[in-house]
Amino acid sequence: LGLIADPVASKYNKPLIPGTTIRAYKDEEIDKQEFKAVCKLGFIIREKPDELENTEECAVEEPNEFDVRDDLPMLFTLIVICAWGGFVRALTHHFHISIPYTIILLVSGLIVGGLSHIVAFCNTLHKYTAIARISPQHILYTFLPILIFESAYAIPVHIFVKSSLQILLVAFPGMVLCTFGTALTCWQFFSAYQWDFLVACLFGCIVSATDPVAVVAILRTLGVSEQLSVLIDGESLMNDGVAILLFEIFHEFIAHPSEDETIWKIMMDVAISFCRIAIGGPIFGWVTGRVVIFLLGYVYNDPAVEISATICAAYLTYWTAEYLLKVSGVMALVLLGLTLSAERTVISPVSVEPVHHFWEMLGYLANTVLFVLVGIVISETAIPNLGREDFPYLFLLYVTLHVMR
Repeated sequence: LGLIADPVASKYNKPLIPGTTIRAYKDEEIDKQEFKAVCKLGFIIREKPDELENTEECAVEEPNEFDVRDDLPMLFTLIVICAWGGFVRALTHHFHISIPYTIILLVSGLIVGGLSHIVAFCNTLHKYTAIARISPQHILYTFLPILIFESAYAIPVHIFVKSSLQILLVAFPGMVLCTFGTALTCWQFFSAYQWDFLVACLFGCIVSATDPVAVVAILRTLGVSEQLSVLIDGESLMNDGVAILLFEIFHEFIAHPSEDETIWKIMMDVAISFCRIAIGGPIFGWVTGRVVIFLLGYVYNDPAVEISATICAAYLTYWTAEYLLKVSGVMALVLLGLTLSAERTVISPVSVEPVHHFWEMLGYLANTVLFVLVGIVISETAIPNLGREDFPYLFLLYVTLHVMR
C-alpha cells in the first residue's frame, strides 16, 4: 500500500504527518497471517460468494475501551444513589417519618430529572443521569432476578400454602378483571389517543400489576398478621407473572394481526401461550430449585459458596427461562425461591443468617436504585411530553385503578 514506516516514530506511536498515524508491525508472522486472510476472503468473494455469510458469523469484534467521560459518571451515579438511599432510610428512622423511604427516593429522582432540563445544569447532569437511559432489557435482566427471588425466598412457605387459594384468586382472575376494566375505561374515555381495544388491553395489563414494597414494609412495622403480609406479597409475585403473560398475548396480536384467523384459532393460540408461559415457568423453576438443593447438600458451613449458589441460580433461572425456553422467568423465579425457602434446612447452620441478610441487602439496594431511576425517567421523558388532555386522563386512570383493585 505504499506505507513508509519510521522505526522511531512507530516505536512511540507518533504520527509522521499531523492527523495521521503509522502502525509498524515488528512481527512478520502477523503480516503473513493477515495477508493470507485477505487473500482467502478475496477468493471467497470471487468464487464462492454464498459462503461469505458464514465467514461473517465468526467475526470477532474488539471490545470498546472504557470511556472515562461517558462510563465513569454512570458508575459514580450508582454509588451516589446507594449512599442517598442509606441517608434517606436513616433519616426516616431517626425522625420517625411515616412516609415510605421509597416514595422519598422517587421524588428525589423526579427533582434530579427535572433539574437536568434546566440549561445551567443540563450538560453536567445529563452525563450522570445517563444510567436511567440504558436499555429496559438491561434493567430487567439485572434487577428483576434480585427482586423476585428475594421476595419469594423471604415468604414463609407454610403460610403461603395456607393462603394459596386467596392468592391465586386475587392474582389470576383479579388481575384479568383489573386489566380489562382498566382497558375498557381507557378505550372509552381516552379519545385523544385513538386506541383500539387491544392497545388499551396492552396498557391495562402494564399498569394493573401491583408493587407492594412500601405496603408490606408498613405492615411489618405495624406488626399486623403475617398472613396478611404474605397474602399481599404473594399476590404481587403472582400477578407479575400474569401481567407478563397478558402482555405477551396482547403484544403478539398487535404485532402480528391476522384477519384470516378464526376465534377458535385465536383461543387455541392463547391457550398454548398460557401453558407455555404460566405452566412451563413454574415447572422449570421447581426443577432448578431441586437441582440447587441437591448441590447445596454437598456444601457445609461455607457461606461464600452457598450465597454464590443462590445468586447463580436466580440469574441463570431467569435468563434460561426467558431467553432460551421462552417461558415466564418471573414465575420460574417465584417457584425457585419458594422451593429453596421450603428446604431451608439444606442451608448450613452457619450460613442461614448470612444468606438471609445478603438477599435482604441486595433487595434493598435494587429497590433503592430502581425508585430513583424511575423518578429520573419520568422527569426526563414523560413530564416534558405531557399535554393538557393528559392531566384529566391521569386523574381518571388513578381513580380507575383504585376502583378496580
